[in-house]
Amino acid sequence: SRTTRRWITCAAPGPGRRAIDGEDGALILAHLSDGIDWDERFAAFEAVKLVRAALGELSPRYRDVLVLRFLEDKDYDEISDILELPPGTVATLIRRGAEKLRTALAAPARQWMRGES
Repeated sequence: SRTTRRWITCAAPGPGRRAIDGEDGALILAHLSDGIDWDERFAAFEAVKLVRAALGELSPRYRDVLVLRFLEDKDYDEISDILELPPGTVATLIRRGAEKLRTALAAPARQWMRGES
């Protein structure tokens, strides 16, 4: 598939492109795609890149609480203890940080869904 081809050339630009463009390219793609939903894996990889980029644009205060909450699966009390902040402040930072992240992801996500990368 086009996405599998794109994934391989991103993962190994020189060797990947030579393998795909060679006469055995179709066989390699078929073998690599056997039983694996590469479109789904590539989509997940692209989504992670978008989220990482958007997180990087947030202030450290928002980024810290979002990482602790959603990536490290900490509860509000744990985050409060780690960051030495009141639980109410943690809740506010998570809510506001999530809003900022959602806003930061809106345009890139729309472009990615349209295939504009």
